[in-house]
Amino acid sequence: MAVMGRCEAFLQRLLYMNDAFIFTIGFGAAIGTTVAWLPQVVRTWSTRSARDFSWGYLALFVMGVSLWTLYGVLRRDPVVIVGNAITLLLVISVALVKAGERQSRREAPMSGRGSPSLEAGE
Repeated sequence: MAVMGRCEAFLQRLLYMNDAFIFTIGFGAAIGTTVAWLPQVVRTWSTRSARDFSWGYLALFVMGVSLWTLYGVLRRDPVVIVGNAITLLLVISVALVKAGERQSRREAPMSGRGSPSLEAGE
């Protein structure tokens, strides 16, 4: 039972953490989830290809991150606002590359059968 008492005491202390510590946890989480997008954005821009992303995924992700940003604004939470706003910009940059691919395919010369050639899976 001593273990249960220690766990309970630990949980009680967690509930009464100071604001700076809570802010630090949130800021660390925001940095982690935002920076996680950087390798994919760098790869997408360097290869000029976003074929691995579906439009459905990008649309749903943009909607979700936009709503998180709005939630942060309504709650006046700078960590939620900044983290999600930066992530939103990164994801939009991937969508711009994908849109550029679609545009360049439309402008590409026709294939031998008289229809634009399309990549598999798109």
